[in-house]
Amino acid sequence: MALGALLSAILGAVFRRALVDVTAGLAIGALGAWTLAGLVEGFLFDTEPHDPAIYAVVCLTLALVGLAAAFVPARRASRVDPLVAIVHRDGGRSRG
Repeated sequence: MALGALLSAILGAVFRRALVDVTAGLAIGALGAWTLAGLVEGFLFDTEPHDPAIYAVVCLTLALVGLAAAFVPARRASRVDPLVAIVHRDGGRSRG
């Protein structure tokens, strides 16, 4: 992030990264669950192992939880004082 970046730019950058991670996790997890669903068929009651409604609800719930989890780091990143960030990055050394 650049010094003086707008709050919306910081939040957008953090949430975009989180959205990429959540989408990748959901795609891999859903593919694995769909593939291995036949193994747990005997344990399921009143539902099919490949029920699209259940997959949709689970994916939506996990996506919301993943994006909610990104809110804390996004909020923290948006509240960093630029001067403190520069001093911390340079280890407190002065250049002069």
